[in-house]
Amino acid sequence: MTAFDINEVRGRIIDSSARIASNDGRLSSDSSMDLDLAQDQLDEALADWWQGEGRSRLGDMAEEVHQINLDKGWFDNERTFGDGIALLHSELSEALEAYRDYGTDDATRAAREDRPGEVIKPEGVGSEFADVLIRLLDECRRQGIDLQQEYDRKVAYNHTRPHRHGGRSL
Repeated sequence: MTAFDINEVRGRIIDSSARIASNDGRLSSDSSMDLDLAQDQLDEALADWWQGEGRSRLGDMAEEVHQINLDKGWFDNERTFGDGIALLHSELSEALEAYRDYGTDDATRAAREDRPGEVIKPEGVGSEFADVLIRLLDECRRQGIDLQQEYDRKVAYNHTRPHRHGGRSL
């Protein structure tokens, strides 16, 4: 299904919603069938997108991270699996420290005012979470792990798990 088809489906959902609203909130059989069909088509379009351009997004990001790391010399020396895990931990610890200092606010804002026109290093929890993702993408590529495939597999399994599985409170 193309983007045009998705917009067509979206329009049909809006039209059906308007008919429901004009019918005092009651769903006519025509509106119900239209909404069911539109939902099926939207589900199909999203599945097609995910298997096509959407599915490759993590792979594209991993490739971009890999190229930057190559260009910046981060592949000049070998590192162990433990080194990669420690680096991931360090980024998460930096996110906690940023949260303690700034909450979830972008901590880069004040620095921008002092140096207009200069590219400023992003600071704050969001930036640190981005670093976690960058490190994770890098480590998965180094270890030959297809993170997209593992994500798809894990999410499919998680859909089958019971509510608050594992009996833990947190």
